[in-house]
Parts: sequence; C-alpha cells; structure tokens
Amino acid sequence: MSRDISIQELEQIYNSASELSGDGRTQYLDAVCAGRPETRQQVEEMLAADQGFLSESILHRSLRAEPEVIGRWRVRSKLGEGGLGLVYRADTSEDGVTLEAAVKILRPGFEEGFFRGRFQQERQILAGLTHSGIARFIDCGADSAGRSFLAMEFVDGQPLTSYLESGAVSLQRKIEWFSGIAEAVQYLHSRLIVHGDLKPGNVMVTPEGATKLLDFGTARLLEGGPTSELTRLMLTPNYASPEQKRGEGPSVAGDIYSLGKLLQEMLGEQGDSDVQAIVRRCLAEEPNARYASAGSLIEDLHRWRTGYPVHARRQTMLYALSRFTRRNWPIAGLAVLLLVSLGFGWWNSQRNAEQTLRMALEARRQATLARTHASESDQQRQRAENATRQASENASRYRHLLRQMLEEDESTDSLMAGGVVPMERGYRVLISELEKETGPSSPADLAVAWRRLGSLLCHKGDYVSGLDAISRGIRLASQWRARQPSAESRALEIVSHLAMMKMHRTRRDEAGVRGEAAAAVGLFNQLPAGEKAVMTRRHSLQSARVLAVDSVNSLDGKLALLRDAARDAPRGISGVAVRAEAVSRIILIHSMLGENEKLAPYCREADELLIWQPQVRRACGRPASEMMRSPAIRVMLRALNDDNQGHLWKLYVGGLYLNIAQQMWMFGAARDALHAFRLAELALREAAASDPDGPGVRELRDRIEAARKPGRGQQDAGR
Repeated sequence: MSRDISIQELEQIYNSASELSGDGRTQYLDAVCAGRPETRQQVEEMLAADQGFLSESILHRSLRAEPEVIGRWRVRSKLGEGGLGLVYRADTSEDGVTLEAAVKILRPGFEEGFFRGRFQQERQILAGLTHSGIARFIDCGADSAGRSFLAMEFVDGQPLTSYLESGAVSLQRKIEWFSGIAEAVQYLHSRLIVHGDLKPGNVMVTPEGATKLLDFGTARLLEGGPTSELTRLMLTPNYASPEQKRGEGPSVAGDIYSLGKLLQEMLGEQGDSDVQAIVRRCLAEEPNARYASAGSLIEDLHRWRTGYPVHARRQTMLYALSRFTRRNWPIAGLAVLLLVSLGFGWWNSQRNAEQTLRMALEARRQATLARTHASESDQQRQRAENATRQASENASRYRHLLRQMLEEDESTDSLMAGGVVPMERGYRVLISELEKETGPSSPADLAVAWRRLGSLLCHKGDYVSGLDAISRGIRLASQWRARQPSAESRALEIVSHLAMMKMHRTRRDEAGVRGEAAAAVGLFNQLPAGEKAVMTRRHSLQSARVLAVDSVNSLDGKLALLRDAARDAPRGISGVAVRAEAVSRIILIHSMLGENEKLAPYCREADELLIWQPQVRRACGRPASEMMRSPAIRVMLRALNDDNQGHLWKLYVGGLYLNIAQQMWMFGAARDALHAFRLAELALREAAASDPDGPGVRELRDRIEAARKPGRGQQDAGR
C-alpha cells in the first residue's frame, strides 16, 4: 500500500467504488487514484475478491439453508460467525468412535482468491501447533460442494467476554487466565508465528479454568512476505497496535500491544500500581519501548505474583524495599521492633545526657560557692559520665544486634564477619527480652532467635550448646505450628529442621543428617501445593531430599525423591552439588536394576554436570578420559572460580578441583591436572580464612597433603 494513504481512506474508496459498475466505476477510480497506481491495484483486488459475495442479494443470502454435512462432519448447530467465516458444532463417527469438533468454512462468495489463500494459510499454521492453550487442529479438506473446511478441537466452555461481563472474577484468577494466554502467544512467537488479532472474543475459558486461544484467520509467519491491505482491514481496531493502524504488518511487538489491551480490558477497575505499569509498558506507543517478548511479560507477571519488583517500574530503593518487606514481613516486623527499641534507648540516653549536663553545671556552680562541696560534685560528674558512656554502649550493642538480625544468610562467612562473641551476647539479650513477651509473634521470634544462636555456637565449635539451642528452636516452631497452623508456621518448622541438618553435616554426623533430612522432607510432603512451590526454591530442601533417600525403603520411593530433587534444584552453580548427587544415585539404582533403557537422559545430565565417579561413568558407558578431556571442563572451572559463595561452597569447590586433578593425572593430562590442583589449594586458603580449624577445612587439607605424598601419582601435579 502506498504510504500516503490511510486504511480509512482506502476503505472509503472501496465502499464508493463497490456501489458503481462498468464505466462509472472505471472513471471514478481514474479520478480518485490518479498518480497512485499501488492504491488502485489494492482497491481492484478488494473488489475482485468480494464480487461474488456482493453480487448476491441480501434476501438470497438470508434464505440460504445451513449445511447439514461438511465433508465427513455432520453439522449439529452453529457456534458463531465472523466477517469471513462460519463455525459449526459437528461430529463424525468411524468404526464405533465418535469425534466432536468445531468446523469452520468460508462465507459464500469468499471461497476464491485472497480469502481462500488466507483460509489455507490458517489451516497450515494450525496444523503445526501443539500447545495446551491453543485449540487443537483435527482435520481439514474440501467436501463435494467444493467448500474448504477446517476442523478444530471443540472447546466446551464460555468466551472470556462472558466472564468479564459478569464482573465476578477475582484479580488473581484474571492474571492466571491472562498468563495462560500469554504463554500460548509466546509459543506462537517461538514458532515464528504472530497471531495478529488478539482480543477477548478469540479466547475461550473451559470449566476447569484453562484458557484456549482461537481464530488464526489473521495469523501469519514472520518470514511470510508483505502484508496485503485486505489483511490489515481484517484486524480489530480496538486491539491493533499503532503501527498496524499505520499500515505496517503484524509483528511480535504488535501482539504484545494487543496483549496489553486485552489485559487492560480484563482488569477493568482492578489492579495495583505494578499491574498497571505492566499494562502501560505493553501499550507503549513505540514498539521498542514495549516488552521484547511475551516471555518477558510472563516473567513480570510472575514477579508480581511472588512479591518481587517488576521490571516495568523504575527500580528505586524505596520500591525495592517495599517489595522486600511484603515478602519478608516477619523479619521486617522484628526490624521495626528493634528500631523502636533503639530509638527509645537513644532518646533515653539523650535525656540522661541532658540531665547529666545540668547536674554538672549545678556542680560547678556549687563548687564556686563552697569548695567543701567540690569533691562531691566531682563524684556526681563522674557518675554522670559513666551513665552516658554506658547508654552509648547499649545503643551500639542494639544497633549491632539489629544488623545481625536483618541478615538472612546464616553461612559461616556472614556469622564470623561481625564477631562471634558480640553476636552471641546480642542473641542472648534478645532471647531474654522475647521470653518476657506474651504477644502472638513471640513463639515464632523465639524459634528464629534460638535457631540463629545455635547456628552461631556450632560455627564457633560449641556443638553441644549449639545443637541444644537449635533443638529448642525446633520445639518452639512445632508448638507454634500446632497452635496456629499457617504457611509461616509450617515453613518455620521445616527451615528449623534444615538448619539442624546443616549443622550435623558440618560435624560429619551422618545419622543426625539423615534424621533431620527425613523430618524436613516429611513435613514438606504435607504442605499444600502453593506452599510447596515457595519452599521448593530453598537449596537446602533439595539437599534434604537427596539425604532422606536412605530412610526410604522402596526403590521406587527413592527414585521419586531423587527425581524431585534433581528437577527442583537451582540450575545455576548453586544447584550443581545437589543435582550431581541426585543424578549419580538415580543412575546407580537403574543400573543395579538392569534398567539400562532408562539411563540415557540421566547420563546426558551427568555429562553436563561433569560427574567424575568411575562407577557412574561405567554405568553410562563413558570412558572417564572422554569427560576429563572435554573443553567443557574449563568452562566449569571458570564458573566455579567466579562464583562468590560461602564457606561450605568453597569446601565443595576445593574437593571437586582435587577430584578433577587426580582424574586428569590418571589420564596423562599433566598440565590440566596441575592447574586443577592449584585451584584446589586456592579454594582451601579461602575456606581456611574464615574457619581455619573447622572439620571441613581439616578434611580438605588432609586430602591435599595426601595427594602430595610420593607414590600417590599427584606429587608432580602438585608441584
């Protein structure tokens, strides 16, 4: 289409020309399209395509009987009709099996030329789509009357517009529906297909609450060539993007805009500032200012549901803090309580200081009146100075305690950074104060305080007192859950068991580790689905799943637990240890049972994780030298070296480097063995900096020293 003509003007020329015929139409087009050959060609194509339909009288079309059979499909009723097509509910029976479908045909008069081509493209696009959010393609063809048809999955539900008009749908449900629609659109975009006409009327909602995307009459492939003006006129103006209205073709950015209009209409008066910001970003005037993909839009909706800052809003510190408070309200409440206590202490110290100053002035005045009172005045001044200093020390202690309580990471590095002795005193003061309170949050706060104190004592080396303190925290969490069942109380009890499991691991108490892991996994399995999804993100829970395998008797139960742990472990560096342990055990169990046909996916994952154990490599039919000479090992080493993790992770990295060094030496890769051995020593130094005499540091140090001894094959690699 010529860039100097709008869609509205083209439609006006078409409407005027369609009312003329013969020489009158030719003269009209000569005059109005003078100097614009592209415009005239578009109008003539539109008139030619529509001639058969427009030549029929209105009476003839209204009296035409509905088809009884379309191909092999028996028509039951009409489901609806659009500008170009008719949709019927139909069924077919073959060999005792009955299928039901929604069968679409073109209106009479639109069965040739441009519209037939669009219909064939719609059938071709639908035939290649398999997604739960898109109406499934079933059949296509042409019947004896020459009608082309398309049979799709019959969706037994209601249009989205019906639900929106009822006004009885919650905001959460609307967001769930919209996320399903956006996921279907993201699937289309991944197949290089744009829908081009997203609107509520093209979405069905099943009785189960799932959404289905319909009507691909305007869909097209991204590499499918130029867009005709007839295609543009088929768009719905209220949902078309500004660039589509200007005459540009469908695009990913155009679908994002239509999704924004759809979400805006679904929300109505509902939605907070974050959701409205998501809508505004979808509806940005310029395509580059919108979401780059439907996946980015889905991610922002997920961040909104889970309480994280959305990317559609400006990331200010105040905004990030408000979302952190919403996600971590118990910690935020405790912080407010401590801030109030700190403020009261500061105010009290200021008042004491002012009183002290007045007393000192009075003492000096009295000293000038009577020298005999000088000594007493000096004593009063000394007491006042001591009181002021004590108040200042108390305020500093409370500030230090506040900073430590706000720390969510209980790793060795963070606990040792602030000094163990001041933190221990701070926790004991806090526990003493909390035990005097009787409010509803006291058991939860006490459980957290005892758990943190226990972890601190264990990292200091006092395992007897530390494990006893964590046990108190577990009992308090269990009592709180029994008295006030809630997502918070259930999560607190599980986290308490995970903390105890972690301390048993640092002490190398395998029986204690397995017991606490089994307890945590047992409580996790009783959680509702929504709470499981939140708890699953904890790395320590996946470790507990692997460790709890030994407490499960059946092999099927062991495999199910290991699969869950491997699936839910983080895909980054932080989940490597859990995934490696889970995948190794799965491979060994299947190998023991002789189920070699089930090993392939897990052996591929073992290659990805660079699992080096010989028995795993043998079960997968992989020579150990093949993995150790892979270029991927260098990528793994760099990633581990760049990952700034805590004390226990450094120990794991050091052990992994040492294993790799020994394996490389066995297969003759001396240079790579030397590099890996030096990285193991570097990891040992970093771990020893925070816990020089810890059991994990001693164990890694002994292994490295043993590798240096003659006769072990590592002496040359370590030099």
